[in-house]
Amino acid sequence: MRQAAFFLCCMLLLLSPGVRGGENESTNEVEEIFFEADESEFSLDGDNFIKKFTGHVCARTKGMEIISDKALYNRDRGYTILTGHAVLRDSIRTIQADTIEYLTHSRTATARGGVLISESNRSLAASFVRYFRDKRSFLARGDTVRLIDREEN
Repeated sequence: MRQAAFFLCCMLLLLSPGVRGGENESTNEVEEIFFEADESEFSLDGDNFIKKFTGHVCARTKGMEIISDKALYNRDRGYTILTGHAVLRDSIRTIQADTIEYLTHSRTATARGGVLISESNRSLAASFVRYFRDKRSFLARGDTVRLIDREEN
């Protein structure tokens, strides 16, 4: 019976136009997140529906995409953990890191490990960055945080 329910959940998810993430706190709209990958796997962890993606993973929401080697998505808790050459891009900046965790409810990304943020002709390097998408701001910390200004030629 449990396998049949799991199969039914998987089929409904595959037939739906997108995977619902969470509610945007500022507008109360439900943010949809879509995934593409070479391989995917679905499982249940208690009552939580878990999706694992591997190979050329791309997670997209309105105005943002995150690419990586692997991803773990928990639909019920509204988070995605992307690992291996993770890159977040939106309209104003690019964030590269070893790992990026994205929370759909708060529209917040947390980047860890060799983080590099690029925008216009500036870059910032740190070991930890929290990016607040709605505010277009971020918090960086680590043993060494460097701001790099690139001169235009």
